[in-house]
Amino acid sequence: MERYVKNLTDQPILITGLGITLAASSTEQIYGQGLGTTLDDLRNCDSLMDLLDAEDIAITDGVNEFTGQKAKDSLSPMPLHATTQDITEPVDFPVPIKIPVVETAPTENLSSGQLCMDNNGIVYTYDPIRTKWVSIDRTRPVFSEDGLNVTGEWLRLGYAKHGKVGFKVKRPSTIVGVSAELADLQNRTATKGFIIRKLSGDVNTDLFNFSTVDYTYMATNLNYDLDVGEIAQVWCVNQGAHCAFPTVILELSWRLV
Repeated sequence: MERYVKNLTDQPILITGLGITLAASSTEQIYGQGLGTTLDDLRNCDSLMDLLDAEDIAITDGVNEFTGQKAKDSLSPMPLHATTQDITEPVDFPVPIKIPVVETAPTENLSSGQLCMDNNGIVYTYDPIRTKWVSIDRTRPVFSEDGLNVTGEWLRLGYAKHGKVGFKVKRPSTIVGVSAELADLQNRTATKGFIIRKLSGDVNTDLFNFSTVDYTYMATNLNYDLDVGEIAQVWCVNQGAHCAFPTVILELSWRLV
């Protein structure tokens, strides 16, 4: 990917470190095919950096134009793009990927595959289906109950089983998936209903319900938000026959707000 330097002033500019004199409002190639200059040469060129800081010159790939710090950041092996860095193209040598650190969720020029990182080091990707930033890392609390005659009761998280306990989220989250399994034992039912609930203070709210089919259930298209301090719970409904050893696994992403 070529790099060009553009004179933004109406006076000639000398880039001493490169031995280039740019005429007013002119553009000259400084990196790419046929040139001996490396990107390291450009990044280590003090006169080039000083001119970029002063915003007297810009770096361009022939399509997009960058000034100031963005111009310095553009002097990398990655292809340049106006709103994102596309790393699908091969580079000349391995380089670390720099992910932008943000305090709140970006709201402009959003598209699938974009990445950002919060101050806690958690990496998020923009999900255009759910229209929110969700963490790449997923959390999967496991709710279950031991026994052949389970019905009309809370499933346990670890050893805890009560209407006031469950998986308490420490940051904004989104339930994005769920899987459930029943044991095929002693003619116990293969179809059983469950309710995913959230507890916020003293208020318990049903988020969604589902029923197993042939002892199992899976969904990956869920979109239910939990706020900090809210508790996710799983209730086994009291309708129908008893089930054996139910296990329900929620899949949550942290949500950047």
